[in-house]
Amino acid sequence: LNTQMKPSALMRYLGQVKDFEKPKITLEQYATDKEMAANVINLIDEEVGLEGNTVLDLGCGCGMLSIAASAMGAAYCLGVEIDEDAAAICKKNVEELECEEVVDILLADALTAPLPHNFFDVVLLNPPFGTKKNEGIDIQFVEKALKCVKEEGSVYSFHKSSTRSFLLKKGEELGAETRAAAQMRWKLSNTYRFHKKKAVDIDVDVICFTKIKKV
Repeated sequence: LNTQMKPSALMRYLGQVKDFEKPKITLEQYATDKEMAANVINLIDEEVGLEGNTVLDLGCGCGMLSIAASAMGAAYCLGVEIDEDAAAICKKNVEELECEEVVDILLADALTAPLPHNFFDVVLLNPPFGTKKNEGIDIQFVEKALKCVKEEGSVYSFHKSSTRSFLLKKGEELGAETRAAAQMRWKLSNTYRFHKKKAVDIDVDVICFTKIKKV
């Protein structure tokens, strides 16, 4: 039985996901674009498959990627979110979209939460880019994700395209086969007071880190 949503239906479904009410700049909170989320989830499903698999969403925000993974037939998805307000919106989204049987939300710091190692089939990451006071935090998220994913499992993470060569090298140092799976334009809406434009397009890479099996 195929429990997966078609791409067009997935886009409509994700259109119901509510975003941050009061985003926090210290946490680099930006709404995940639904079109990009749908494209990424479809890409992951084509490459490694989501149906019947366990998924971890580190720093899940309002739950866009977790909910998308559940719509593509994931057996279980754990979203980890440090911000109480975002976690509350995420919980509400999960309930309203009736995927609470598949998606659990854990209110915790994704980097320090005692998550099981070598457990998840796929880990999803939309980490802070580390552009403000959080320099290097994106790599910390990748390191945590690689601890939690199974051997030969995959981590899919969003990063600025300008950091691609650094990320590819870093992934190999961390024991993963690393490649740029896709490049996308992320339309960031005017979120904070210091933003001068209504929206800005940022080139974003979807980097895939496949954990190498230990011999």
